[in-house]
Amino acid sequence: MDRLLVFTFILFLSTACANSILFTEDGQYIYTFRALVTTGTIIPKVLTSSHGLRGNINIQKTSLSTLLIKLSSLRHTLYNNDESNKFDGSYKMIPHQAQILEKSFIVSMHQDGIIENLNFTKSDPLWSMNIKRAIAASLQMQITGRQLPGAFKINEPCLHGMCIMEYSSSNGVKIRKSNNVPTLVPSATHDLWMSVMTNICNKDTTKNPLIGTTNRWYTVDQTGLLSMVSEGNIEVHYHKHIFQSLTNFTLERIDIIPEILTDKETHPIQTGVAFQPPDRQEPTGGRAPLTPESQLEYLWEILGRLADGLEQTGLTDTLLKDKLPLRLQGVMSMLSHETLKKAHEELQLGTSYKWETMKNIFLEALPQAKSKAAILLVRDLVVDRKIKDETAILHLLRKFPFNVADLSESLLRDMESLLKLSQEHSQDVRHAAILGFSTLVFKTFMGGACTTDVFEHYVQTYFSRFTESPDYSDRLVWLSGLANLQLEHVTLYLTPVISGTLGHSTHERFLSVWATMPLAPLYAPEIHNTYWPILHNKNEPLEMRVAATTMLILAEPTPHRLLSLYWYISSQNSPHLNNFFYTTIKSIEKTTFDCYKRTGKLASYLGRVIKRPKDQSKLWATGNYLFDAADSSRDMGFMMQSFIIANEQTGLPDIFYFSLITHNAGLVVQDYAVYLKLQGVASNVFSKLHRMNGDSMRIDELADALKKLEVQSQPIQPVHVELLIKYQGKVIYALHLNQTTFDKWTEGDIKKSINSVLQSESHINQQILIYPTILKSILPSEIGTPIITDTMLSSLTSIRGNLTHAMENEEIARRNDVHFRTSTLALIGLAAYNPISDTHHLAEVAQVSDAYFPANFTIALSIAKRIFRTSWLSPGGGQSPGFTAYSGARVAISSHKDAPLKEFCPACPHEMFTSGNKMIKTAHAGMALNCDTPSTLPELFWQLVTSHESNSNILPGAKPWLVLLHVFVLAAIPAEGPCKISLSSPLSHEKPERTDTEIGFVPYGTTFDNVQLKIGSVRRSDDVENVLLSTFNSTSKFEWNDNKIKLHLKATGKNSPESKDWKLCFDAEEKYVDDTEFEELNTRDTLIGGYIKMAIGSLTNKCPVDGTVIGVSMKLNDFNITGDSYDIELKIKNLPSEISSIASKYSNAIDIFSPTTSFNVAKVVLNEFTKPSVAINMSVSMNEESSVLTVQTDDVAATNSWKDDYFSWLLNPKGQLYLLKEIGIIKECRLKSESVTDVDGTDIDLGPNKDCEILAIGECTNLPRFAIMKIPSIHGLALRIYTGGNYAEIQPTASTALRVVVNDHEVKWQPSYQFPENEQFYDFKISGSGDRLKFESKISAIKVIYRKHEAVILLPTTHLSLSCGACLQSDVLYKKC
Repeated sequence: MDRLLVFTFILFLSTACANSILFTEDGQYIYTFRALVTTGTIIPKVLTSSHGLRGNINIQKTSLSTLLIKLSSLRHTLYNNDESNKFDGSYKMIPHQAQILEKSFIVSMHQDGIIENLNFTKSDPLWSMNIKRAIAASLQMQITGRQLPGAFKINEPCLHGMCIMEYSSSNGVKIRKSNNVPTLVPSATHDLWMSVMTNICNKDTTKNPLIGTTNRWYTVDQTGLLSMVSEGNIEVHYHKHIFQSLTNFTLERIDIIPEILTDKETHPIQTGVAFQPPDRQEPTGGRAPLTPESQLEYLWEILGRLADGLEQTGLTDTLLKDKLPLRLQGVMSMLSHETLKKAHEELQLGTSYKWETMKNIFLEALPQAKSKAAILLVRDLVVDRKIKDETAILHLLRKFPFNVADLSESLLRDMESLLKLSQEHSQDVRHAAILGFSTLVFKTFMGGACTTDVFEHYVQTYFSRFTESPDYSDRLVWLSGLANLQLEHVTLYLTPVISGTLGHSTHERFLSVWATMPLAPLYAPEIHNTYWPILHNKNEPLEMRVAATTMLILAEPTPHRLLSLYWYISSQNSPHLNNFFYTTIKSIEKTTFDCYKRTGKLASYLGRVIKRPKDQSKLWATGNYLFDAADSSRDMGFMMQSFIIANEQTGLPDIFYFSLITHNAGLVVQDYAVYLKLQGVASNVFSKLHRMNGDSMRIDELADALKKLEVQSQPIQPVHVELLIKYQGKVIYALHLNQTTFDKWTEGDIKKSINSVLQSESHINQQILIYPTILKSILPSEIGTPIITDTMLSSLTSIRGNLTHAMENEEIARRNDVHFRTSTLALIGLAAYNPISDTHHLAEVAQVSDAYFPANFTIALSIAKRIFRTSWLSPGGGQSPGFTAYSGARVAISSHKDAPLKEFCPACPHEMFTSGNKMIKTAHAGMALNCDTPSTLPELFWQLVTSHESNSNILPGAKPWLVLLHVFVLAAIPAEGPCKISLSSPLSHEKPERTDTEIGFVPYGTTFDNVQLKIGSVRRSDDVENVLLSTFNSTSKFEWNDNKIKLHLKATGKNSPESKDWKLCFDAEEKYVDDTEFEELNTRDTLIGGYIKMAIGSLTNKCPVDGTVIGVSMKLNDFNITGDSYDIELKIKNLPSEISSIASKYSNAIDIFSPTTSFNVAKVVLNEFTKPSVAINMSVSMNEESSVLTVQTDDVAATNSWKDDYFSWLLNPKGQLYLLKEIGIIKECRLKSESVTDVDGTDIDLGPNKDCEILAIGECTNLPRFAIMKIPSIHGLALRIYTGGNYAEIQPTASTALRVVVNDHEVKWQPSYQFPENEQFYDFKISGSGDRLKFESKISAIKVIYRKHEAVILLPTTHLSLSCGACLQSDVLYKKC
């Protein structure tokens, strides 16, 4: 019989009207309902904050497709719970402001059970309509004509717009309906806004930090709906924290009565069932709107509290503990344009220090307020010139386009005036406006808020301005604006520019490539047609060929493309291009960065066969260097890329591009990039300096000497500087300097300019408020109340103080009293808004930090006396510098007014905090750590080791630094339990103190090669007692010459008023013994030796004799093509016990964390340092592929080997000059009497011209600094070396002796000679003995090492672009025979 009833009911369900299924009778259905929204933490501890609503729902079926619904007898509750205490709040009548919820509403449905529309009374506010929408949505049932029992999916209107609803039932009586909640999907029903981008390269949707689902269970019979249980869940996952908002909504039928539900209300407002998020200007949805006066009052309160917090001295958390930056942004987004304008006008009238601070913070927050009203005020302030230029640029125009939530075509039209600023605005303001508007256009189009035609109009505008502007600075900015638009239309416009058909300069062509680079994968055929010809053209500048290579890789990263590039570039005689391709492949073959992983996998195959370029160390200035790391367990990481291109003539970089990207939880948190092109700057700076000293250097005489050799004066490369700064892939700053600008900046008396800067005085009160990361989403709960998820990072920095100048006793003095503070707030969590009681129920994790540094000091300089003085005031007490940080998760109830929690649950805590189960607590001098965590420090270390992935393939030695950066990134993740750390400065004192220091710089001897440095310091209490607290006095003597450096230090002092006086003696010596044969002249050091002796004791007339003595020697054993081998000996006597103790601790740490053999050498060395005397012999053998280190002590020996593919030469003992040659900073040219080997290694025969005066190398400009000429001699190689018009001739004789003539006067040059003589500063110096001589020019930084038949010229690479001569040009000889 029961089966028959069920079958009959199922048959009824399959044929009846859907409305009739739930409400089959004509009477009035009466239900009781209960709704409970619980918000809190699940992990690491369960804490909840709840609000509930219960009452009756009366439903009258007025027709087959219409329901009249009315709520009654409504009561509500609030309470908080934790794991140990369970509370249940009492229910009370809802406030009168919420009783409008009892107004009736009408639901109209289609025959299939789908809601057609809802009708509300005119007085229903938004929050009330949303709750009623949720109730109506729960009364939909689409099972008419479908087979049950069974399961099916169907589209259905819901609170989220349109949902894919899953129906299932085993018997047709109990029906389950469920759907997923679309979370990070912008729509009309979800107020989703992000100030940062999603990581589009990571397609793993399982890592979505915000998830949601809904499940409903219906029980029905032939009379209709008996009951309904609904459960909606929204969760936020952030590393080891999980926050949840859980909604339970139940309906239970009480009765069906024949009385008709009467209602006199009219329902003129017709809407759909979809949830409508509250407007930003009124976030309560009409429940508790603020008047403009109340909003303004609230604004003054927050600004005032922020300003008061910045006026505090010492460390404080008051700035951020109440989330004031977040609340400031919230209230400013609510204000209308008129209210914001009124607020700015009132702030302009304020004259106090506090009001100045409030105005600064207001202007900082204005472009980040997200609302259209705020952006329009930004426009008005800029257009009407109501603010300073620096404020317009730094605070408004660079920030506003990244913080607009209300995007629309009308906003673009309103903001178009930024493109039409008058000439009264400075060029910098106009440029910032152009760049900001282009970013706004891009974001509007990408947000679907403007049509393609509108976007195309702006692309055409920017392109026409780019091509038509006569000024290069303007063209650079319009081109950067095109780059910001960054869509396919831009590529089509710029392709002719890139190909060179429109006659644009190389600078513009290269930047056009940069502008279209992100779009490369979309235009593979066009890129193939455009960039292969550029790469094939050997006349193209290196930067264009490098750009072409990059675009070809990005457009089509396939094995065919990579191999084609490899074989072609390998065949080219372009070492720099070859090195760029090599470093690109090696950089990405092991990358962890999502956007390069696919290309990296392909590159790894090529990376096995690609060969390192010859002399790669000299090609470093053209390369693509990529470093990245990722945390596999936390979905976070970072990427750093350095992209540099050299000037092929000098081998030094002209173009730099550096980018930094960090990503976390599927979001690109930081994306910064800097592009810099520097051409002609160094040569023009030198030219300016020489023009100032032209008379003393007799430059005209050198110019005449070069003219006699028929040297053609070369024009100095004009200055061309480009600087672009990018944020989120968009150019926010563009600067161009040309020769005219450079000359304007450097004209006039430079000394006067420097003096004016030194004598300037200023008052500083500057605040910087930024919100680099914001993600806010509003989703509906199952009862239609808003669930708000927040992710925010804010930073508030303040610099305040005074800088003054004074002249005292022929001293230039500056007094500086500056207070620096920076506070950061990182927050993530969710909040459930309860419109019944106007409260927010929060679950969030926050990390707050505050750093404070007061600097009150005076610096004074007496040039005549060579004395530098400082006076530093330590204010003492709470004004001392320091750092503090706090993190933790909490659950709480928040309200604009006092939260009514105690009325419902007197025993409930107002806020609750999560905790762990292990306390880490430590305190040392200057540091305090207090953490409640479920993990110990070794466990945290192991988590780091197991989750760290990094790529430093191009420079293996960078891996430890990537691990260290990973640690810093992890430090930004809030702890699972409350954690606080405080760091105080060692300068912190309870009472104010003053430290006076004087440094005297006294040369002794004839030059600055011997210097005596005296330092004296006195610390006293800064009060009437003036107590002497400590003293320090030292005398240091430095001596250095060609092969020896010596340091002798004596210091005395007193540490405290009670301590004894002490004395420190320190002697150190370093010797270089040069046994190098001239034929192997590489300026390398074959033996380095020396000692350090240090002793500390009580104050006596003599130095202590029982101090620590450290001896070091290093010997190069051999040098050949395959590599180097050298020995190091280290001996230490009387090692301080403190060092032995530290070595013992680190040795034990190696045993714990690395029991393998990878740290054998470190273990042996540390063990030796635990003894009072240390004796270590180390042997190193090294080649370009690997290095082996062997350590021998009296007890044990150990060996470690490591792969050192790229920079093994950095560990070389051959000396500084050798390293500079290896990396191309120094160039070498070899001269013999009948030949020259130029800087590229090409031999040139000078035999037919051996009796001629030949220019070996010289600066061939209108203002030459140097020249080296080979002059005729019957006894061997003779040289005339010019420094300006002053010259030295090196003349061999019939014997082994050398004759040196300076300005027509023979001089005695052994052991050394300088010009001018007997002066501390000299132009050049000559030293040596016998037939070996070394010439060093301080003016040109050129060094000549001479022997009778050969000379080696060493010159900085920067000179090459201005120079000419046999050392540079094999086909041109400047000579006089």
